[in-house]
Amino acid sequence: MTNLLYKIFVPRNEYLPGGLLNRREEYDFALVDDWDGNNAKAIAPSTLRSMQSIISEFGTWDHIVEISPGRDGSISATWEDGNGHYVYLSIGDDKTLHLYNGDNGQKKWEGVSLVTDRRILARLQEAFSYWRPLAGRSFSYTFTSQPRPVIPLPIRTKSQPSIAIPA
Repeated sequence: MTNLLYKIFVPRNEYLPGGLLNRREEYDFALVDDWDGNNAKAIAPSTLRSMQSIISEFGTWDHIVEISPGRDGSISATWEDGNGHYVYLSIGDDKTLHLYNGDNGQKKWEGVSLVTDRRILARLQEAFSYWRPLAGRSFSYTFTSQPRPVIPLPIRTKSQPSIAIPA
């Protein structure tokens, strides 16, 4: 059934190479609407391709501890290495990217923007720099319009009720 759903909802010749395809049991059930029995939206093939592309270009397939669907049609991935390096990435079907980088409790940053926004892509590159040094790499996305601003989200800690990390 899983392979049949994948062939139906991901158009022919557009299968995902490696990466997400190797872990599809973690999200395959969410390729249809109402996958949770509570009107959840299906993950679109374009959303899967965006996640595949972002991870291949900026991230790493190592240290992924979870890939999971969101009720809104998004897909998220979490990286953690047991040494304090933690990254959360979610991509929505509207091409929004949500990034949280918590690195050894020192450099915490969270933001939401479009996947084509150079600033959040730079933050994404920074988030993965511990695992994947990217010296000399350049962004491969086409930027056709003015990027939306990165919106820093408040981070709550036990010692501080609420702080906002500047972009």
